[in-house]
This record gives sequence, structure tokens and C-alpha cells, in this order.
Amino acid sequence: MPFVQVTMIEGRSDEQKHALMAKITSAVEEAVGAKRESIRVAIYEVSPISIYQVLFLYLFNLLIKQKTLLFLQNNIFYFSDV
Repeated sequence: MPFVQVTMIEGRSDEQKHALMAKITSAVEEAVGAKRESIRVAIYEVSPISIYQVLFLYLFNLLIKQKTLLFLQNNIFYFSDV
């Protein structure tokens, strides 16, 4: 049973969300041959601030993996090779 999770900024109409879910369901059905009735699509709506927080954490973790230091001084972020 395929399960697809979509995270998007809040504010779309119910009609837009239903259209998105229908197209995702069709794409999964075609791509992997799953039965339509077994496909699940979940939409998580978040505030714009939440998206930026998630993006920041993702980029921060990426920088740590690349051994690049990110530090804050006077409310400005600086990047420095370690």
C-alpha cells in the first residue's frame, strides 16, 4: 500500500487539495502499478514560518556534514570553513 505525504504551506482551498491528491494517486497508480483503492495521500499544512524553520534546520545539518561552521553574530549568520 503506497503512502505519500505532502507538506505544503497552508492556504489552499479544499478543491485544490483534492485535485492534488487525485493527481498524485493517478501518478502512483501508473508509476508503481498499485491499486487505486490502496493508495493513501496525506497533506500536512504548515505555516510559512514552520517551513522556514524546517529549511533552516535542514541546511544547518547539511553544513555540519560538510564541516562548514555557521555562527551568529549581531543577528547575522556567517559561514566559515572549519
